[in-house]
Amino acid sequence: MNNSNLSPEYSHFPVMLNEVIKICSPEEGGNFLDCTFGGGGYSKAILNFPKTKVIALDRDKVAILKASRLKELYSNRFTFHHEKFSNLDKVISENYIDKIIFDLGISSFQLLDMSRGFSFKSKDKIDMNMGLSSISAEEIINNYEENDLKLIIKIFGDEKEASKKSDCWYFPK
Repeated sequence: MNNSNLSPEYSHFPVMLNEVIKICSPEEGGNFLDCTFGGGGYSKAILNFPKTKVIALDRDKVAILKASRLKELYSNRFTFHHEKFSNLDKVISENYIDKIIFDLGISSFQLLDMSRGFSFKSKDKIDMNMGLSSISAEEIINNYEENDLKLIIKIFGDEKEASKKSDCWYFPK
C-alpha cells in the first residue's frame, strides 16, 4: 500500500483522548496549550466545549493545513503556531494558560505517508523530517562521522550501547 499522497483529512485517532479530556476538564472552560498539534485531535475535542480557547503548535509542516481547517471553524478561539514546542515561550508570552498537553511521539499518518520517509516499508528517501530542518536522516547517515552517529543514537535514541561495534552500521548509497 503506497500512501505517498495521503490527504490531510487522513483519519487521526488521538491516543487516550477520553483520558486527556477527563483530566483537562474542558467543560469548565479555560485556555489550553496543545504543544504537539499533529492531527488536531485534542484541540478539536477541547474546542467542542464552548468556553475554551486553544493555542496549538507543531513543527510538522503538514499540521499547518490541518490547523487552518480548525481555525476556520473556531476563528476566535483557536490559534496555531508552526513552531517547535521547545520554543513555546515565544507562543505563550502574552497568554495565560490553564492546561498544557503534550502528545509525544510520531503519528500514524506520518508513518503511513511513505513520502515522509519514516517507515521502513518506504522505498523513498529516508527523510524523517518534521518540517523545521532542511537535513534528512539519509544525509546524516551517509555524511556524519561514526562518532557523531554514535552520539546521536546514544542521546536521542537513549541507547546505552551505541558505541558497541555492529555489522548494521553499513548503509549503501
